[in-house]
Amino acid sequence: MAITDTESPMKALLSQLFAALRSRPITLKMISFAMIGAGNASVDFGVFAFAYKLLELPLVPSNVLAWLMAVSGSYVMNTPGCIDILNFAFLYRAG
Repeated sequence: MAITDTESPMKALLSQLFAALRSRPITLKMISFAMIGAGNASVDFGVFAFAYKLLELPLVPSNVLAWLMAVSGSYVMNTPGCIDILNFAFLYRAG
C-alpha cells in the first residue's frame, strides 16, 4: 500500500491495522468481548457503589442489583444483532 501525498503516514498505518483486524473475525470478537467485559466491570462497580453508598442499601442487595445490571448489559451487548450494530463502526470508516 503506497502512501499518497494527501494521506498521512499515521492514517495509512491505521488503515492497514483496521484492514488486518477486519480480516481476522476471531480477533475482532476477542476484542469485542474484552471491551464488553471491561464495560461490565465498570457498570457493576458503579451501580454497586451508587446503591451501597448513596442509596444506603445493604451490602447483598447492592451487589445483587449491580450484578443484575451488569449481566443484563452484557447479554444485550453480546447478542449478535446488537454486535452487528455496534460492530466497531470506526473500523469500517477507516477502510
